[in-house]
Amino acid sequence: MTRFPGNPAHPHKRKHPCSFAALRLALGASLLALLLAGCNSGNNDSAPPGNTDKDFPVDQIQSAALKAKGLPAAVADFLAAAKLDTVRVDANTFTYKQTFPNGATRDITLKITPGQTYAPTADESTRVAKGGPALYDIKFSHDSIAGGSKADLSYFVPTAGLPPELIAALGSSSLTPEEMRRIALPKAGARSGPAEAADGGTGGAAVNWGEVGKNGADVSIGALLDAAKESGLPTGALSNIYSLASAASAIGGALELSQQNAKWFLELDALKKCAENPTNPVTKSDPNYSSNAAAKVDQARSEIKEVNSVRFLNQMNETAAGITPQTAAMSVGMKAGSAWADASLGDFSENTIMREARLAVVPCGDPPGQLTGNVDVLWSCTETSSSGTVVTKTHTVSTVGWEWDATFRRYFSIGAVEYESVKTSSSNVRTCVYKETYKGDLAKTGSLLIFYDAAYIKQFGYDYLASGDVSAEVDWTESCQGTSGTGPVTIEWLPPVQGLSGGSGIMGKMINPSCVGSSATGTEVTEWSFALPPKEK
Repeated sequence: MTRFPGNPAHPHKRKHPCSFAALRLALGASLLALLLAGCNSGNNDSAPPGNTDKDFPVDQIQSAALKAKGLPAAVADFLAAAKLDTVRVDANTFTYKQTFPNGATRDITLKITPGQTYAPTADESTRVAKGGPALYDIKFSHDSIAGGSKADLSYFVPTAGLPPELIAALGSSSLTPEEMRRIALPKAGARSGPAEAADGGTGGAAVNWGEVGKNGADVSIGALLDAAKESGLPTGALSNIYSLASAASAIGGALELSQQNAKWFLELDALKKCAENPTNPVTKSDPNYSSNAAAKVDQARSEIKEVNSVRFLNQMNETAAGITPQTAAMSVGMKAGSAWADASLGDFSENTIMREARLAVVPCGDPPGQLTGNVDVLWSCTETSSSGTVVTKTHTVSTVGWEWDATFRRYFSIGAVEYESVKTSSSNVRTCVYKETYKGDLAKTGSLLIFYDAAYIKQFGYDYLASGDVSAEVDWTESCQGTSGTGPVTIEWLPPVQGLSGGSGIMGKMINPSCVGSSATGTEVTEWSFALPPKEK
């Protein structure tokens, strides 16, 4: 890098092997994929093996299926060692009891009542028409009880969504043969959509899924806790099977639920930041706006964890039911109930919990023109030696948007950047300050790639990759010598970032150590948040 008089070395202005300069060399899609594969850190699958207690032997077939979903070995083994006891209470009611290696238990009651009708609301019909699950009247509650938690879920399944094998399993109910035939054999074409009942509603079944989970003992979780710690997750409260499931769902790198959670949590981070730092004038009329809106976002985060811990356990049950069925009827009930619960709670998370959080936060004002977001990079370094201390702080704030370039098949940046770097050198003799500043244009200095291939996203765990740096002529001053001037510096306004886009935005936060050494400490904090660009043409 070209230097000029008085300009000290800046370790943070490095050329990252996956930086924008490297990315723009990969012009072809295949070459780009190879480059991205080299930039991907990958998942940690080196967790120690799971519980081997003779009372809880690991079902190796089920464990292999769970590992295929992206779970580390320790988590997969723990879940595959759980015992499952089933009882058919009556024609339409099944109970399932899971006992986990750490002593936690989960008691589930599934009741399916066919021959019901329901009239979907306009919003529900629109949601299903857009590709949402064909489940209606979804209600969910989750409460803490002594020694554990309680969850209740209910929803309506149209006849077209009832598996024939489940209908057959319910055949011993009190329904007449003609009623059973009507449910099992809906009119022609009904399986492409809800069947119409005689009263104008939709024919189908009412489903109630209730469960009670009791705490276990942390000391017995063993390797699963190790896997959670290696993934950077808090482990203090994992005696609760729902807390454990919430953490486990975050560990699974390839698990779709993990990716959905990541998107929602990133969006909630951005919503809370906007709530705590409102820019829209309409918020000034309510002195309690920020605290109320931030509290609503925190509530949504807690509810997402609760809902998706239940979803995670249901997904694991659905896998188990398909591999080691207890009986035809009970296996079908578990498999169908788990799949329905997952679909309904996924919809509930997006269209109820997240929707309410979004409505609680007044959108922060976007910059004028096409610019739709910002990137904030704060780099710090403290170096100590016998001669004194040197503290360097660099702050780069960018207002950035993205434009599609059909020639290069990617998005390039538009926008502006403000940069300031201050280096303070202190000794017993004096303190000197060296300062650099810059304001400039970001046109075509950054690159954003978005991937729509589901197999690629599942393999690598992200659906976008972006980076940017600008070659700038910065203004500089030096206090002790009283000098000033200009000179070239490469400003990395967006270090290489990758992740999963969520909702209508791309956002995230990354914290990396910087200036690391025996006598140096520091961090680089990067936050990015911008609107999802339109799909390329």
